[in-house]
Amino acid sequence: MIKEKIVIEKAKPEDAEEYNNFKNKMWRIAYKDVLSEKALQIEEAKTPKKISKFATDIENPDSHFYVAKNEAGKIVGIMTASTSDRFLEDYFKGKGYANLGALYIAPEYQGMGIGSMFRNKFEEIMKSKGMNKYVVTAFQDNNKARKVYEHWGGKLSSYKSANNIGEETYKEVNYEFEVK
Repeated sequence: MIKEKIVIEKAKPEDAEEYNNFKNKMWRIAYKDVLSEKALQIEEAKTPKKISKFATDIENPDSHFYVAKNEAGKIVGIMTASTSDRFLEDYFKGKGYANLGALYIAPEYQGMGIGSMFRNKFEEIMKSKGMNKYVVTAFQDNNKARKVYEHWGGKLSSYKSANNIGEETYKEVNYEFEVK
């Protein structure tokens, strides 16, 4: 395991390219046994558009983009979250849920508590907005992420969802959390 200082900070416009390329790399690693190659290519094809609108997206007061950087200033983890319900499935809308939408840590930095640092940052933001519950969605076959969310105390929701990528549909599960 790598031993170095990790800093969690709000993403800046100049992080756009590295942030989105990091996310693509993590999708290839995390979902290699979950998504088809075609689905991964479809997501990667969206990168230029995501980079071009990144600066606008990170300025939205309900969107929360954070990065974990190592001592060299390289992104080793990302978190995207929302304190509005606009990204939530209809089942959760209007019920006061926030959404922890993306959380990726480079494999060589996993197990160092970076995911927990991101979660704590998000919960701090939620509390400042008077919110106390959130949902995390994971691909049903992403057992590694599911174990993390269960370890964190997430309760598997009875609500099931799906993500359509191109012509393929992938089943998802949702974990509900309450912030104390």
